[in-house]
Amino acid sequence: MSETDSLKKIVKGSSIVFIGIFISKFLAYVYRLLIARVGPEQYGLFSIALGLTGILVTISVLGLNLGLMRYIPFFKGKEDNEKILLTIRESLKLTAAISLFFSILVFFLSEKISIGLFNNHELIPILKIMSLSIFFGTLTFMLYDLMIAFQKAKYHVLIKNFFENAIKIVLTFILIYIIGIGALGAAYGYLFSLIISLFVAIYMVNKYVFRFITIKKIYGGIKIRKELVSYSMPLMFSDLSISIIVWTDTLILGHFRSATEVGIYNAALPTAHLMYLIPYALMMLFLPVLTESYSKGEKEVLNSIYLRVTKWIFFTNLMLVSFFVLFSRIIMKNLFGQEYISGNIVLIILSLGLFLGYLIEPTERMFMILKKTKTIFLITISVLVSSLSLNFMLIPIYGMIGAAIAAAITQILIFLLYAVSGYIITKINPFKFKYFLNALILLSVLGFIKYFFSGNLLIMLLMFMGYILLSILLLAITNIIEKEDILFIKLILKKISGN
Repeated sequence: MSETDSLKKIVKGSSIVFIGIFISKFLAYVYRLLIARVGPEQYGLFSIALGLTGILVTISVLGLNLGLMRYIPFFKGKEDNEKILLTIRESLKLTAAISLFFSILVFFLSEKISIGLFNNHELIPILKIMSLSIFFGTLTFMLYDLMIAFQKAKYHVLIKNFFENAIKIVLTFILIYIIGIGALGAAYGYLFSLIISLFVAIYMVNKYVFRFITIKKIYGGIKIRKELVSYSMPLMFSDLSISIIVWTDTLILGHFRSATEVGIYNAALPTAHLMYLIPYALMMLFLPVLTESYSKGEKEVLNSIYLRVTKWIFFTNLMLVSFFVLFSRIIMKNLFGQEYISGNIVLIILSLGLFLGYLIEPTERMFMILKKTKTIFLITISVLVSSLSLNFMLIPIYGMIGAAIAAAITQILIFLLYAVSGYIITKINPFKFKYFLNALILLSVLGFIKYFFSGNLLIMLLMFMGYILLSILLLAITNIIEKEDILFIKLILKKISGN
């Protein structure tokens, strides 16, 4: 398979995923706004509960979702349906048992957790409801990634990105604004949306992806289970560490500061995380397609796509981080309201850190393909220790600003460790000096334009559109845009136009 063929395959899937993620992010923002408009304190309580349960979902998954993404394309390439079925069965059995245990545990310990760790009685009922989401969230998570493993991105987009978020919004709106139960409404809406989505996902996977609900007996489950666990456990610890890194700022902030401050912080955080849009869309197809190339020994194709995808992530996210940094106050005010404007500094700090952090997504996926899971584990553990230390040092003194600084430093450290180890392992440097030089020029230009900015939202958007056109022109002049990139753009335009 040539690089052009691989590009077409990635674009075909990632364009579908991109549209889905765009819709998903829009719906997720509406969902956040519904809760945030109730007030920073209520939003903060929900964020704390979401953080705790999110970490436990990661533990329950055991990294087996990534095991599915590696082994299913591998067995599919060998046309071994029996091993595919065994892989699915063993993964779901393990994750279901562990997630059920954690759901029961958190439900009965919710009072001790709420008062002992966060000194807040109002958190108790919210945490009880959210504890049940651990079981349902884990299973839906596995089924969603199962769709990706089979390269059925359209079903993933339909159920996870659109259906689940739409159900969440409708239920949350009814429960908060019609029934009037505040953060409890957000918790119930979250839980019920997962339950409904789980049953829909089971039906869709079994009917349209791979028939895994069957009475057919297949032997060899123990062997497959051992292989899956052996591959996935280092990734589980890595994913757990990442989950802790993602949520530790919220949880430690909730321990030392008020729920209101947690709410403001969690208004800026998802805004900065919009930079995950492009990396996520590309990575959804990157791992299965390149695993296939790796299994066929197509090393040149593997390396070439790795370089190109990293470049796409760099320059698309450069535009977003520029926008977030220079227009942070307007963004916070218009998205979340007057009470959240003080989170603009948080948005700036987080955006700068996450810009670098998301650049290493392709490098991490390359490590997975090359089975360098222990390297991923060691890097993530190092970063975890750093993150926890920074949060405990900075949050008690500086509050949400300290949390943002800790998160940004953590992302910078992730970037440096992956960049260095990636070069040692692959002998490839995807981060060219001219990329950063172009970034500096573009940021300087936008900063100069912003100096004359009047503060009007419409003018701001028009300025940003002009900035995007200027960016494309500069990339063309400096030969950063190559013929394969033009092919990529043509494929996207063709996909959008439906021709």
